[in-house]
Formats: sequence, C-alpha cells, structure tokens
Amino acid sequence: MKTKQLLLAGFLSIGLGGSALASPVDYDFSQHSLIGDHANLKCVVSILKDGPYGNGILANAKNLAQGTANIHNGHVSLEAEWLTGGVSSDPKYLTDEFNVRVTDTGHLVGKFAFFSDSGEPTYLTLSKNNHSVPIPEFNTEQLQKVKDDGQRGWANQAQEWVKLSGGKYAYLTVVGCDPE
Repeated sequence: MKTKQLLLAGFLSIGLGGSALASPVDYDFSQHSLIGDHANLKCVVSILKDGPYGNGILANAKNLAQGTANIHNGHVSLEAEWLTGGVSSDPKYLTDEFNVRVTDTGHLVGKFAFFSDSGEPTYLTLSKNNHSVPIPEFNTEQLQKVKDDGQRGWANQAQEWVKLSGGKYAYLTVVGCDPE
C-alpha cells in the first residue's frame, strides 16, 4: 500500500488547500476571485513571443498562435491553432492543455501549453503582473480607457505577459470581444 501511495505522489503535485493537481495545466484558482455569471463573449486571441531583440515590446513580437477565444461565465476556451508546426499541430494543446479563467477584475489567470518552436511544450502560468491589461468588458476602469482612447486604441486589447528564460516574454492577447 505504501508503495502505491509513494508512486502516486510522484505523478501528482499538491496545490494550495491540499487538492491534487494531476495535469501540467492544473491550476489552483482558489487564490483568485473569479468572475461569476456574466455575458458570454467571443474574442480574437493571439499567443506571441518577443522578437529577436527580446525587448518586451509587443509590436516586435512574433505571432505563434491565433484564433478565437470563447468566454463563458469566466471560463476561457479556444478555437485556435499554433503556427509553429511539429508537435504543436495537435489540437489538444489549445483545448485540453489550456486552463484559463477570468478574474472579477478582468485579468486572465491559469496555465497553458506554450510552443516557441516545433519542439515540446513548456507550461506557462498566467497571473496579474505589472504588464497586465484586463479585458475591458470585465473591468469598468479599463472600459472607460477604451471609451477615452477609442475602440481601436491600445486600451481595447487585454494582455498578459509571462517572462521566459533568457529575458524574453510570451504574451496572450485578447481583443475585439463581442457578446455571443
């Protein structure tokens, strides 16, 4: 019996509150206040990585995946594809290995598989940081910035940045949200 328990411990990690995390994209959302019932949205989503200079400027980033994000009661699902080829062409990486939710302030949190090339995925964790820009439809302050800046301005694009090794960044952007 102890051998089986020990073996299982090697495959599971324990999240906050003692819950078992069995998948590389399992995430303990209990540390966040998630958005409850809310209008469902359909948005354009992109996953990008810093360009060759790695300067943290989104305009110089390389688009690695693109498609549609469907947001239903704060749960984000994707209809998208990786543009990196190789292993990433398996659709499971943007469905089964994408576990992202929206907080009550409009920020994206969770984990997902990330490909910077056609090799094996790394798993990135999204959380609010100094570079975060919330989804305007879920954040009244950001929505006011959109109104002040215009619908096509910078404020209409939600962004979550994740620092990668080597000082470069990966970005998950959500823009152009419309009610479903």
